[in-house]
Amino acid sequence: MKLLLFISIVLSPFAYSNSCPGFVIDKKLSGGAVFSGKCDSNGNKLWGEVYYSGENEGQYYAGFFEDDLREVGTYSWPSGSYMRGFELQSNQQEDGFQYNFVGEYVFSDGSSHEGFFLGIEPSGFGFSTYIDDKNRSFEIGTFITIDNSFGLDGYGARVSDDNWYWGFWEEGATVGTFYETDDEFENAVKYVRNSNGTTSGPYDMRSDDLDRLDNIMNFLFDRLEDYQEYEEYIDSRVEQYNYEIDEYNAFVRNDSETETENINAEKDLIMSIQELLTELGYSPGPADGIFGQRTKAAISAFQYELEIEITGLPSEELLVALQLAIKYGNNFDDSYTEDESYLAGTGSGFYISNNLIVSNFHVVQDCVEVRNSNNEILSIISTDVKNDMALLKGPIRDKFLPVSSRNPTLGEKIYVGGFPLNSDLESFMITSGNVSSLNPGQDTTLFSVTAPIQPGNSGGPILDRFGRVVGIVVSTLDQDYFKEKSDYIPQNINLGIKNNVLKEFLAASDVSLETRSSYLPRNETSIANSSKESSELLLCYAK
Repeated sequence: MKLLLFISIVLSPFAYSNSCPGFVIDKKLSGGAVFSGKCDSNGNKLWGEVYYSGENEGQYYAGFFEDDLREVGTYSWPSGSYMRGFELQSNQQEDGFQYNFVGEYVFSDGSSHEGFFLGIEPSGFGFSTYIDDKNRSFEIGTFITIDNSFGLDGYGARVSDDNWYWGFWEEGATVGTFYETDDEFENAVKYVRNSNGTTSGPYDMRSDDLDRLDNIMNFLFDRLEDYQEYEEYIDSRVEQYNYEIDEYNAFVRNDSETETENINAEKDLIMSIQELLTELGYSPGPADGIFGQRTKAAISAFQYELEIEITGLPSEELLVALQLAIKYGNNFDDSYTEDESYLAGTGSGFYISNNLIVSNFHVVQDCVEVRNSNNEILSIISTDVKNDMALLKGPIRDKFLPVSSRNPTLGEKIYVGGFPLNSDLESFMITSGNVSSLNPGQDTTLFSVTAPIQPGNSGGPILDRFGRVVGIVVSTLDQDYFKEKSDYIPQNINLGIKNNVLKEFLAASDVSLETRSSYLPRNETSIANSSKESSELLLCYAK
């Protein structure tokens, strides 16, 4: 699960209330606990923070409540460990295991367990990441807890030294036959653990071994999908909680009706500015009235083009300037006049580090200047004309895509991200398909995929089911050529540059890739989001 932070309430000495319904601060509860947040007319907690006392001194909970009981939130201990997730109001059962909590437990040493719990103990499907454990770095499967310690019990897998060990487990140890694969789930061999605990092997895999290994993998990945549905619900509730806290903090900081009206007026001002910036071709993000980094960057870009003081801040004067720009049809972009340069085309690229972007050479080949969707200039660092690749430097981003350690394999599922037909669609898009050939036209640097692509997809990432880059979109087959030659139009045959070619290009450009472990396949929503956050629209200006 990605790190989900419940934003803490900001307390103020100038606003105080102890009565429900509405916002309350330090409302005393039974047992000496205090609550700050929002409650209903019956005095039931809706959302907020509870700080406990007595034998639970130093523990606290932040999140939502249902029928005055904890629902989705984070419970923390003074040691630094915490549980974050969804508390069920009654016990449920799956695969013979009872559970009443779904989420993650993060231990004080940084180790973590995600999945299903009974109270604070793992019970049923889950996966663990271990810190400084010589025998294991990761486990996935069904877990039980015995004597304050938990371990695999049932179908499961363990990662040790980047190898996977699959099998049936009892109280943390494999029973009978188990299997070893590499980190791509390939090249399997089997071992046998005898009743006295000794292990023999490796042995070659037989057809029944392959079937059993496939059953184990399918069971684990099916359970992972079930867990990810809970995870998506938890994510959505976190977003809602953070929105509620913003409203609460505004109330606390502004303890008067007049000041609340001022907040609403400021939100309307920001929303109007965002709408006008979008109309002028800038990218302030959604017109939601929230002043964030994207809105600040778009305001700064507009002020720069207008050659006025760059503050990046919303104001009535800025709103007037934007309205005039709309009225007179002038976006003040003097750097791209008809006499100088013009937008010749668009393409796609993606971050492979916090400031380096990969794309195709043909996307930037004829550009006198390359810019992103925020109108920021990107510099071309190096190119590979033969293999059609380019490396650009852009503004620093937190999100970038890991590059797989392997090439694509025939038949595997892939995802293609980018900005196709941007002049009409004006948005990021992702499609899926499979690897259909590993050397189309006997070209060992390319592979073909069935995922649909369009003009503008060039330079976009091709991702595997772990969300790792296995290639770069480069082209589609020339339908006119094939129609003229054979009166046949090929369908869904699109080409990508293989991963090893990309890595050779990056090595020649003195780029060291950051290694990121990917132990689990990711769901499609997660892959789409990370691809979108790491991709960049490239605007090519030519003369």
